Amino acid sequence: TLSATERRLILIARAAIRPPKVLILDEPTQGMENEFRSRLFDLLQFLSQATTLIMVTHYHEEWPPCMTNVLYMPKFSL
Repeated sequence: TLSATERRLILIARAAIRPPKVLILDEPTQGMENEFRSRLFDLLQFLSQATTLIMVTHYHEEWPPCMTNVLYMPKFSL
């Protein structure tokens, strides 16, 4: 049986087979150990060559190096 992290990596790796024009990732590193996060960053680096990546995260340390533009949205209340 695969862990949730392994399943997440496999789903993103599937995108590498036939890279889409845009790939939206919502908290892809949440709960990941450093070893898997490093693998994910390598995979995202590969995908970023042919794909526009949009990633949502709450933590600056979870931004992969291949992300070149960042939109920071401070907390707000209605």
